[in-house]
Amino acid sequence: MEKEFEIFMVSIEWNKPNHYKSLVKGKRPLEYSFNEDKRIYEYDLVLYHKEESKYFQFAIKSSQTPYLEMINEGEKHHSKLYNIERDWWIIKGDWRIGARGMGYHHCPSVNTQGKIKIVISNNDSIINNTIELDINSPIEGFDFERLKNDFEGELWNLITLNSSKVNTEKVEVKWGDKIFRFAESHLIIAFLQEFDKILKNPKKELIYTVKNLPLVKVKPIPATYRKIAISGVSGNLPSKSFTENFDNYENRFLCLMLYKIFQIINYNNRFSNQQLNRLRSEIDNIEKKIVELQKPQTVSKQRIVSQIKAQESFYDSWLRNWYINKDLVLRKCNNDNCRVTMIVEIVYQSDNYDYWLKKDGDYCLMSFPTPMNSIFEPQKSQRLRIKAFCYKSGSAGSYPKYKVKAIESIELLSINYKSVIDRQKRNYEVLKENNWQLSSILNHREQSKLELERNNQIATLRKRIKKIEVQNNSLKNFSKELQQLDPILKKYVFSEFVKGISFRKLTRFQPSMTYIQNIHYRNAYSYYKEILKSEGIDVDVFDLYEEVTDYGIREMPQVFELWSLVMIIKCLEENYGFRHDLKSMKTLLKNISPNVKKIQNHFVINFVGNIKGREVTLHYQKQLSNGKRPDFVLEITHGSRTSHIILDSKFKNYNYKLSVTYDAKDLVDKYIIGSNYFVFILHPCEDKHHNNFLSRLTNFGGDRIFFDDQVSFPFHKYGYLKIKPGDVDNIKKTIGMAFEYLIEPSYNAKQPDRNIDPKPVYEMVCLSCGVGNINLNRQARGANRYYYICKCDNKDCGHDIYIDYCWNCKTKLFKHGSYWDYHKTSVWSIFDIHCPSCGMTAADRPG
Repeated sequence: MEKEFEIFMVSIEWNKPNHYKSLVKGKRPLEYSFNEDKRIYEYDLVLYHKEESKYFQFAIKSSQTPYLEMINEGEKHHSKLYNIERDWWIIKGDWRIGARGMGYHHCPSVNTQGKIKIVISNNDSIINNTIELDINSPIEGFDFERLKNDFEGELWNLITLNSSKVNTEKVEVKWGDKIFRFAESHLIIAFLQEFDKILKNPKKELIYTVKNLPLVKVKPIPATYRKIAISGVSGNLPSKSFTENFDNYENRFLCLMLYKIFQIINYNNRFSNQQLNRLRSEIDNIEKKIVELQKPQTVSKQRIVSQIKAQESFYDSWLRNWYINKDLVLRKCNNDNCRVTMIVEIVYQSDNYDYWLKKDGDYCLMSFPTPMNSIFEPQKSQRLRIKAFCYKSGSAGSYPKYKVKAIESIELLSINYKSVIDRQKRNYEVLKENNWQLSSILNHREQSKLELERNNQIATLRKRIKKIEVQNNSLKNFSKELQQLDPILKKYVFSEFVKGISFRKLTRFQPSMTYIQNIHYRNAYSYYKEILKSEGIDVDVFDLYEEVTDYGIREMPQVFELWSLVMIIKCLEENYGFRHDLKSMKTLLKNISPNVKKIQNHFVINFVGNIKGREVTLHYQKQLSNGKRPDFVLEITHGSRTSHIILDSKFKNYNYKLSVTYDAKDLVDKYIIGSNYFVFILHPCEDKHHNNFLSRLTNFGGDRIFFDDQVSFPFHKYGYLKIKPGDVDNIKKTIGMAFEYLIEPSYNAKQPDRNIDPKPVYEMVCLSCGVGNINLNRQARGANRYYYICKCDNKDCGHDIYIDYCWNCKTKLFKHGSYWDYHKTSVWSIFDIHCPSCGMTAADRPG
């Protein structure tokens, strides 16, 4: 089926029912997914808030005719869309008068959430394409304008990241009654000094013209003689004349340089203030975290009750399914000659028929006559009483091997799902009696460990505040100078000389002889290049920046996607010390401009440097081997091992649909094409309470995911992350998780020599500062069992890391404290984390 249409966001202002005052079209078509089974193009839209008397709705661009499909009393009806302009179609809706007396069209694509189906036909009978649009309600608490401003600001900060490369020997320079100290300011003032000198004697050209002059001043031209022939020599006569003109090639470029410097100062001024607010907000958030940590640790009654209810609901559902599946298994088994009754505990699955287990307390391998994966739960301390026809059939290494030929009955004795609930209920009662103080359910050793971890995290956070305050003070001083420069530059930009120069028409410049021979023009050009260099700006990139940021609110899905891209790059550079390659960034900027309707090829951003041997390449719109194109693929390589982190931005309202789990599962089938692929949704929605449960809309894949009454532990293979302006920590944590955890060749602490040692294979990365070396201190827990207490050696950081393993399944666990952790923390303690493989926490351990 060939796609013969595009869908854009548009804003329309109406004069009257059939006449519009203005129509503003989006610059890029909306993204879609094609449902192969239904043969339908599916779109997700978010209702946009009213802005400046305009509403935003979708429009279909097609040379064929679109119809709205409606079902009335079981029959389909098709209503032709309104042709607002050639090849542009909308659902107009019915005309209404608003509270302020203004008329508008009330239509589903503007005012109503729900699904809309549209078919496109080139006549009245043959349907060529079917479209389904799911109109979401507005995203709660989301500021569209802030997203656009943040995108512009962070992209500007990114392309000027190598700021102040040029230093000056002067400590300060004076201009009028103001003193400037930054290198950029010195260069700008030097440029203005040369500009002043040029103004005293600018390059000029004489333009030939004709004037009426007295006879004594006349320089004859043919028109002079014609006038004499007609009227004699009385009065003024036409004469050859020349006027001075300053609007020439050299002065156009001079004024263009001035204007570009003025723009740079404007952008720096605007985005420096934005950055100051962000740093202040970051300090406030860290200070709140410190205050929380300093208080006696209490647990949330609501979260515990919710957790116990969720566990009970899951266990009840699991138990119902278990009995159904047990009966199905028994029907497949011959139950003759079943004389052996044994108690087994399921340990590991070997294949569909074979399991490692403990038979009456002894470790062995047992083979069953039918697949048992529907009722056996390895690593969950599942104990069963089985009556079977069972005999010893050989050995598996040093352990006996048994064969089961028939099964008569299976009885569930225990499983840790139930023991976890029982322990949680006991803890609940103890906490209730002790005013929800966490210490009431901890022994002395656990309390000491909690105190140590808390104090270490507070110390690290305080160091982080000091580091941010240094940035903050430098930025404040820089911002003050910018504010002083702004009126000075305005005086020049709006001067009569500059107004008379048509510099904005100049698109390309090659230095002329004037810029070579005239010292003032030459110096101005030299200072201009140094200003760009000091800001880290390539002039071509500067022009591309202005094109890329020419987005309106209609393109919020694209802006969110591009903002996500900028945040990924920014995280790699600010937190982990990488630097993007300027050439690849320039190529990217050329192709993400709103003027480019559709990105045909994928783009690669190469990064200079590595972090502890880890090299990074970022792909935008890369086509995978199965033909699918996720938004971003982050390739992290260490030696011969490469992990692919797929990050797909979804500008959807998951608070409205609560479908993020379904989307995440869909992306598993769509994008995970190998064991070293991991996929995460990036979305802007907050957690939400519904049906007495908290829907967590951030999941790093280290927490169980409920799906159609089933539960799974994705083990960080997939998840979903909330990100929005002012709240991007989840990107940092995910990239840190990839550097530290997902790159690991083995996730289990069990070693070939039977030691249990969770030591990481590759050199550690500090998730807090990104630059410090991590010193590992191995601790013994008992015979052949180890864990690690680690510390960053950067004196400005000092971050502590604990590397341990799950008591239940021996999976490696990297513990950073709640501010950095990508593992889900327990409801019982922010310093207790869930195992991403089996879901257990230290609080769930029996005993």
